[in-house]
Amino acid sequence: RMWAGAILHANNARDMVEDAAAGVDTLALRLGRRRSVVLYELLLLAPYASVVWRAARTSTFAGLPLATLPAALRLAADFRAGLAAGDAPLSASLARMPMRTAKHAALFALLTTAGVLLPSPSLRELGGSLVRTALRSYYDRVFS
Repeated sequence: RMWAGAILHANNARDMVEDAAAGVDTLALRLGRRRSVVLYELLLLAPYASVVWRAARTSTFAGLPLATLPAALRLAADFRAGLAAGDAPLSASLARMPMRTAKHAALFALLTTAGVLLPSPSLRELGGSLVRTALRSYYDRVFS
C-alpha cells in the first residue's frame, strides 16, 4: 500500500501546477512542496523498516530488498530536487517520477518475494550461533 501511495503522490506532485490552474484539489497541493517531499520520502522509505525487522526475525534473505535502498535514496533526492524550485514551474525530472517509483516498487517486490521463498536462518539465529562458536573456541583455548 505504501508503494501505491508513493506512485500516486509522485503523480499528484508532478501535476501540481496544472492542478492548481484547473482548480483541482489534491493532497500534494494541500500539503505544499516541502511537506509533499516529506510524505513521498516516508512512503518510499518506510517499507525498509519492515525488511530489517523480517531479516532479523525470520530469514536473512528477507533482507534482500535492502539492496534497493541506494536507488530509493536517489529517487527521494530527485523528487526533492524536482520540487525545490519554489514558485518556478516544476522540474522536468518529475515527469518520469511516477514510472521510476513504480519500477522501484516492482524490484522491491521481486526481492521481497525471493527473500521469502529462499530458506535461511534469521540474523538473530546467525548471531547466536556465532557467539556460541566464539565462546566455545575461547573456552577450549583457555581451559584446554
